[in-house]
Amino acid sequence: MKNILLFILLLALIYSCTDEDKLGQMPLDTVAPGVVTNVQVENFSGGAKLTYDLPDDDDLLYVIARYQVNEIKSREAITSFYHDEITIGGFGEVKEYKVTLQAVDKSKNFSDPVTVSVFPTTPPLTLAMESLKIIADFGGVSLTWNNDSESDLNVVIMVNDTLQESRYVTEDILYTSQKEGVHSVRGFPAEERDFAVVMVDRFDNSTDTMKITLTPLFEQELDPYLIKYLQALTPTKPLGGYAPEKLWDGLISGGGVYISEWPSPYSLKDGLLYFTLDLGKKVKMSRLVYWQRYNEAFLYNHFNVKEFELWGSNDPAPDAFSFDGWTKIMSHTFTKPSGLPLGELNDEDWDQAQRGHEAIVPLESEAYRYIRFNVKDTWTGGSLIQVGELKFFGKYED
Repeated sequence: MKNILLFILLLALIYSCTDEDKLGQMPLDTVAPGVVTNVQVENFSGGAKLTYDLPDDDDLLYVIARYQVNEIKSREAITSFYHDEITIGGFGEVKEYKVTLQAVDKSKNFSDPVTVSVFPTTPPLTLAMESLKIIADFGGVSLTWNNDSESDLNVVIMVNDTLQESRYVTEDILYTSQKEGVHSVRGFPAEERDFAVVMVDRFDNSTDTMKITLTPLFEQELDPYLIKYLQALTPTKPLGGYAPEKLWDGLISGGGVYISEWPSPYSLKDGLLYFTLDLGKKVKMSRLVYWQRYNEAFLYNHFNVKEFELWGSNDPAPDAFSFDGWTKIMSHTFTKPSGLPLGELNDEDWDQAQRGHEAIVPLESEAYRYIRFNVKDTWTGGSLIQVGELKFFGKYED
């Protein structure tokens, strides 16, 4: 046993000696390393990649790049001696910037600085803002934009103060990195209003403010007391003690949940995972908002709805298994903002789940009294559907 221990200790000693230049105690000296040379610049959107030749120093540790992204904020990037390139970013304008490169050794000696110029192309923030479109929508406005680089953005939506029209107040702030941005602000009367939008990136760069005057379209939340669940026109059954009324009881987080299951012997592929509601009056629907079963284990997972169809009718067939007399209003797929794998969540995912997932009804849709929520897919398939809450919006026609 003693021989084995001595052998292990000997191996550890040999290993520490042979790798002393990388893993052993850092040597102490005052000799600065040589400078990086042959620096090449490759500019890209909002940043640049610098490649270079490393100095021939045995105790070289890393190369550091220092630069200003604006008049206030400075940044630095570090790459170890294993690499001969360094990437920098965060530039908010298309102009020349100075970057200082220094080699650093294990004794923390810095080489003489080498300064190069970079000229980043149009930053992601500017490209996103240039693609921004704002249109009047039911109860407010809708925004769309492109964010091809999937950069982290804060989209700040403002409205003019009704007491002081020249002053704008923040109505909503959306944090997003989605490639195709879509967002709406609601709750406004059908009256002309000034709206403004500005975008800010994670480096505190901001765009110019876009201002626009629009008149929101009239909409109201449908009266939950008029809505009725039609089991006679629904092939699925509520599971256990889950009451259908929990679909629209107003409890979003930590409240009731509606769970329904396929009728035996059917499955998802048979297209029978739907429930039917009577809205009480004929409605030209503008949108619906769906909240998942709000729990870390269930969000974007299990039997929460991922894809659905909305159907409408004013004279439905009396058969729960029939679509005679029904018109397909729309199809919609709910997305996970982060795009992370199943079971992984980030702050953006939680924020979207708390807000609810909005599905916009096409403007050309007719008014219907009866609707059918037809689930085409859940996040993991299976034999159930989970709905935390549903809210419907639109305009009553009678």
